[in-house]
Amino acid sequence: MRLFLAEKPSLARAIAEALPGPRKTEGQHIECANGDVVAWARGHILETQPPEHYNPAWKKWSLEHLPIVPAKWELEVKEQALYKHIAKLLKKAARVVHAGDPDREGQLLIDEILEQAGYTGPVDRIMIADTNLPAVKRELSNLKPNSLSRPLRDAALARQRADWLIGMNFTRLHTLRARQGGYRGESPLSVGRVQSSVLGLIVSRDIQIETFTAKPFFAIHGTVAVPGSTATFGVTWRPGESAAPHLDSERRLVSPEFTQSLVQRLSGRPGAVSKCSRERKTQAPPLPFKLSALQAECDRRLGLEPARVLEIVQALYETHKLTTYPRVDCEHLPLSQHPDAPAVLAAIKAHLPKLAGAVDVAIPSRRSPAWNDEKVQVHFAIIPTARSVPASLSDQERAVYELIARRYVAQFLPHFEYDATTIEISCEGEMFVATARQEASPGWKFIYPRDARDADGEDEETELPSSLPQLGEGSKVLLAKVEAIAKKTSPPKRFTNATLLATMNNVGPHLADPQLKKALVDLVDANGKREPLTLGTSATQATILETLEKRGYVTKSKRAITSTPLGRSLVAALPRELVQPDMTAVWELRMQKITRGELTLDEFLKKVTDQVVHLIVRGKGPAPAAGATKAA
Repeated sequence: MRLFLAEKPSLARAIAEALPGPRKTEGQHIECANGDVVAWARGHILETQPPEHYNPAWKKWSLEHLPIVPAKWELEVKEQALYKHIAKLLKKAARVVHAGDPDREGQLLIDEILEQAGYTGPVDRIMIADTNLPAVKRELSNLKPNSLSRPLRDAALARQRADWLIGMNFTRLHTLRARQGGYRGESPLSVGRVQSSVLGLIVSRDIQIETFTAKPFFAIHGTVAVPGSTATFGVTWRPGESAAPHLDSERRLVSPEFTQSLVQRLSGRPGAVSKCSRERKTQAPPLPFKLSALQAECDRRLGLEPARVLEIVQALYETHKLTTYPRVDCEHLPLSQHPDAPAVLAAIKAHLPKLAGAVDVAIPSRRSPAWNDEKVQVHFAIIPTARSVPASLSDQERAVYELIARRYVAQFLPHFEYDATTIEISCEGEMFVATARQEASPGWKFIYPRDARDADGEDEETELPSSLPQLGEGSKVLLAKVEAIAKKTSPPKRFTNATLLATMNNVGPHLADPQLKKALVDLVDANGKREPLTLGTSATQATILETLEKRGYVTKSKRAITSTPLGRSLVAALPRELVQPDMTAVWELRMQKITRGELTLDEFLKKVTDQVVHLIVRGKGPAPAAGATKAA
């Protein structure tokens, strides 16, 4: 018997469909006509054993036991019935095909089951990113030895064990130290690489806001009159090299004296058009949703928490079968999905009559930039399925489905077109600029309400004038009025679910070490990848945000996320390494080395263990002052 072991039921069904029929589902596996059996896990059904498994004395939380470092790592079974079923099938299998997701976690998830069950037979590897039948059949003819994927397994195992070391040791250390200082909370002060880094970002933002001092600066605007015409238009001064001594680091004008001299020198003076350009531009529709982008959009549009959005989209996928797999980090679609467009559009029309008009004018043969095999990795973006069976949806489910459906329909509508006009005015050696943006064709934007037209995040069309006079280069004009507008810098905004998710999915700009930031960029470029550094994954980020609030580390008011005194005191007590995202960057660099065979699992864990031991010894120093964490 050849046993295919998939990561999830949906993938198992896709594999079984590509194998010879008839097929028969028997409980938690599928039997195929040629004798193949397809079974599945449900995510990680194994987890690292708790400290007391390695040493019964470690069940008691005590500083003297720290640091806790297992001599030999072992796993425990989370889902006994499912694991026993798989283990029973493995005993009958002459050969196994590993069908975990084609990434680190997918590799480890199945490998650890095989290792725990003691399976020693031959193992092949199938990498499936697209579950459409032709794509699965293609991969079935492209099996490779599972041993070639060992580096992926080692990288995932490195991350898993390192996170265990951080969480177990520092949660105990800082809970015990806080209790020495007077903390009386019932819950432990949980610490984790991702959770604590996110909390550190929130605390840092709050402190920036509270310690912010507004600084004055000036913006210079002018009104241009065209001789022989009643036409006037506004322009904005652009600083040249001569203004450099009067600008701050952000190129804002800060010198009152220089500002006043500009206004006096330029007001009422003649000028000339040094450039006038008019260009027809196009804008492609926004890409389909990845999970974090959908969660951010639902936060903005529907006021839904990320964890709730995950519940809803999981139900749309599993219960109603109206959307594709939701726990994805990809915004693109495989070309093999494109032929399904007519059926998917018809299903959208059936479920959402309000989009019928848009579906009727959609062109199913159109291929937007979303269709790109090179940018599809493990999974593709969340889109509607072709299922047109009526579904009984709640109001929230229907609202989320509609957001997903609109993005999909937009892929088959024309690009948004607009005319961009730029005029540059030269006067007394200074430069003034005017820009305008006039809609030429709404394209895909017509399916969005006016208050949601900028679903792609752009607001230009509401900020810019729609037209400017047509002037040739060299045309004479008059700066009829020049005025300085006094402004003040604004503090950064507090995080919301949407902006925090965006930051977690591109945390590179927040690294404290500039050399580390450069190393990360160089490594990504060298590998031909331009994936941003993330804190957590699409499957865990919502849980992390929810945990921070449940633990009392943050609070929310009108969508704004603010750290609590308890959250701040924890960040203040933690070592800098745990409240900045730099550790994640370092680990990512090392895990990529593991996948390339340049670093071993043991070498990685030794580096992490040495750091944990050092930080724990440092953290077990003199007891904190009483009351230091009474904020709880």
